[in-house]
Amino acid sequence: MALVISLTNDRESYRVVEVGAGWAPWAVMGVVCAHRLGKRAIGIAVEAEPRRAEWARQHAEDNGVESLVTIVEAACWNTDTTLSFPVLDEIDMGGAVHSGAASPDGEPTMDYRGAFIAHREVQTVTLDTLLAGDEPTDLLHVDLQGMELEVILPALELIEQKVRFLAVGTHNRYVEGMLQDTLLRREWALLLESPSTAIFDGVRPSLTGFTIQDGNQLWANSRFRDAHPMLIRQR
Repeated sequence: MALVISLTNDRESYRVVEVGAGWAPWAVMGVVCAHRLGKRAIGIAVEAEPRRAEWARQHAEDNGVESLVTIVEAACWNTDTTLSFPVLDEIDMGGAVHSGAASPDGEPTMDYRGAFIAHREVQTVTLDTLLAGDEPTDLLHVDLQGMELEVILPALELIEQKVRFLAVGTHNRYVEGMLQDTLLRREWALLLESPSTAIFDGVRPSLTGFTIQDGNQLWANSRFRDAHPMLIRQR
């Protein structure tokens, strides 16, 4: 539904940026759908895990849009730096960066779930880089396993200037509440919302560690007036 909403306009171009992309379902599908509608389409997918970045490249190639979707193998963050990222197997889709360095002796480091996993250092990329250029971004999708606020809030003024629709995969109720409290006061319209589900079964190092079902939010930026009036809160 979020893709459909972000594509519903008379504009001739379409730009989608997917952060925490995995195999890049949003970027690839957005570009494919926009291309079929006759729009000039560009996609950017950011993924820190090398195997998943390769999946994203293959996904774009399988759908014939490899020249239109750029895969950025990095971790999205609020500054240009180096972060620690877990070394994951193919079935673990829950990896998230943390700001501490990887263990220098190679010993596993505890992640946000309380699991001890080997980590490696990864380079970061910022939203300033990903949203650069004169064209607006029609859809920014952010899914960072509980680290969404660290990326979105410091770049909020930039996002308000550049992004028409913001879709966020949410991983704890604090993130959901902070986004609602912040964005509603800044004249964003919450179009779709499904809260995350948590079971508080013991002791975990973070709220996200208790989450058993991710949530999602879709926001419309009321500063852009080219979407259907039903989708934008009147200012």
